[in-house]
Amino acid sequence: MMSEGKSIPGTLKKALLILEFVASSESACTLSEISSALDIPKPTVYRLINGLVLNGYILQDTNKRFQLGYKLLVLGGVVRQKSVIRQVALPFLKELQQLTNETVHLTVPDGKYGVYLEKLESSNAIRLWTMVGAKLPLTVGASMRAILAFLPNKRKEEIIAEHNFKLTSLTLSRSQLKKIVHETRKNRYTVSFGEADSGAVALAVPILDNHDIAVAAVSVAGPAVRFTQEKLAKWMPEVKKCADKIMKALFV
Repeated sequence: MMSEGKSIPGTLKKALLILEFVASSESACTLSEISSALDIPKPTVYRLINGLVLNGYILQDTNKRFQLGYKLLVLGGVVRQKSVIRQVALPFLKELQQLTNETVHLTVPDGKYGVYLEKLESSNAIRLWTMVGAKLPLTVGASMRAILAFLPNKRKEEIIAEHNFKLTSLTLSRSQLKKIVHETRKNRYTVSFGEADSGAVALAVPILDNHDIAVAAVSVAGPAVRFTQEKLAKWMPEVKKCADKIMKALFV
């Protein structure tokens, strides 16, 4: 195991930066784009990316542009299947989905982001478009904010101070975010209205460890036309019950 004082070797760090850049790009990118964005010389990018291509982590198309390879899908599936939180939470998530017949997510923190670890789909014709493995900033949306509100104070304040995302016209400003994060911590639930996806509503509750630090969040989400105030009021205690069951199964 690497000791805390040692850093990642330079070559490995550059390869990981390339992989993360390709993953974050909205479309396939060129060698020049990668080199320019990461300030890594083209010959170095060429050498490292060829290794990633040979091992299936990155794909190169006929136009010599790069995108994520299928190897990552395999690895991502293994991580998801072996996740203790997912295994413990799944029966309770299914109960909540059957009760509400709306999309239920299990979200976990990943640095400054939240990642959808599990999704149970609604049977309604109009559904919420999300996918397992997708990331959002911890400052945008109910699932993410439920986690953010229960991070250690210093980390939480750093993330809020850096918030500059504007995914929709309803994405919260920094001052709005700070106020609602405070309310989320007080109430132990939060609701978002179109912050990440216009027309979508989500109700989320954090899953806390024995030190009241968020390790995940559970949410119910769907189109605003179905998420009336009456339904939100009805479902809020049910989402809290689901989170409580998961916490007891994990930590008691």
